[in-house]
Amino acid sequence: MLRLLLRANQWRLIAAYCLSAVKFFRRLLNLRNDGSVSEGKPKYLLTDLVPCDGKFGFEAFNDILHYIYTGKLKAPPPEVSACVDDACVHVSCPSSVNYVIELMYASAALQMKDRVFLLQHWLLGMVGKALVEDVLPILVAAFHCQLNMLRSYCIQRIAGSNLDNFCLERELPDEVSSEIKSLRVKSNQESEANIAEVDPMHAKIVRRIHKALHSDDVELLKLLLDVSNVTLDDAYALHYAAACCSPKVFKEVLNMDSAGLNLKDARGRTVLHVAARRNEPEVMVTLLSKGARASETTSDGQTAVAICRRMTRRKDYIEASKQGQETNKDRLCIDVLEREMRRNSMSRFPPKKFLDCDWSDAYLLENGTPEEQNRKRARFMELKEVQKAFYKDMAEKIVQVCRHPRRRHLLQRKE
Repeated sequence: MLRLLLRANQWRLIAAYCLSAVKFFRRLLNLRNDGSVSEGKPKYLLTDLVPCDGKFGFEAFNDILHYIYTGKLKAPPPEVSACVDDACVHVSCPSSVNYVIELMYASAALQMKDRVFLLQHWLLGMVGKALVEDVLPILVAAFHCQLNMLRSYCIQRIAGSNLDNFCLERELPDEVSSEIKSLRVKSNQESEANIAEVDPMHAKIVRRIHKALHSDDVELLKLLLDVSNVTLDDAYALHYAAACCSPKVFKEVLNMDSAGLNLKDARGRTVLHVAARRNEPEVMVTLLSKGARASETTSDGQTAVAICRRMTRRKDYIEASKQGQETNKDRLCIDVLEREMRRNSMSRFPPKKFLDCDWSDAYLLENGTPEEQNRKRARFMELKEVQKAFYKDMAEKIVQVCRHPRRRHLLQRKE
């Protein structure tokens, strides 16, 4: 009898979900009455029903439909919920976080309150484990879907982090960023004693530099540097440009040659680490050609290639290897960084035909007779020229692949 009652309740739940789906598609069909067509057919966009420009892919929508018509949950598809880092357990990496957020937006669009409740608790478990950068999209989803419990937990996590206020203003709604800044003041993270140590004018110039970079205004950036004592390194301008600016503007800032390539910010990241989260091949190659070290690690021991792998879904990594399809920038970034890591490993133990000693130890250049020293220096300069030519050639190939995806074979030549 109990089994029959449970089964009856399950069917009632499925019927309710089906009714919800019918209402959803009716809203979708009635949404566009402007007569917009595509190849003679009406055009309907699911994103029009998602709160505030949220988005979800086919896999998330398919998961929701499965739940609607069966009343059962299914395991997340690994191709979209797991990254390509073999060391990751895929519990709180960007791929898994983003997939759950997609499910949240899809459930909110279908007005499935019980599924939204379950997903909220799923995300609550991720907030404490994920990197603080990956908590930002969770907070945005919680804000737009009006999930107060999740929103409060995310705000507490971000307020206790060292994410700068300008980053918060750029990534979060004004209401949320203001709440976090107020909470930081109340918790004495920005106490009067700490604020007194910072020159208000210095902080003001740094903020203006970031705004100039955010608007891709290089001329304003140069003007701010000329009229103040603030340097690019003081403002971590190259880090900011790697995260926000177009590749063209980033190259202009980099070519000013007044910023440290391997300088670490307050969070222990180099410019290459910041660029790795963005996955822009042109920025990567430009940094490497200027001398950025791919072997540098963050404060938690992550290299740039490890970060790139965490940011790349398995689906994207696999699809990028298929011929006739647009080349995926994530795959390109991983290829470039892995190539650089291999080159660095080889430079520690160079082949006999190239070197007679380990050139990574500079003091060896001073060993031997004056004639031997001159010969070693000449050979060292030759290798430097080879390295410079290699990076120039690689940069040209990356640009060609980005502009013409079918030319990916240029990167598949043997080293």
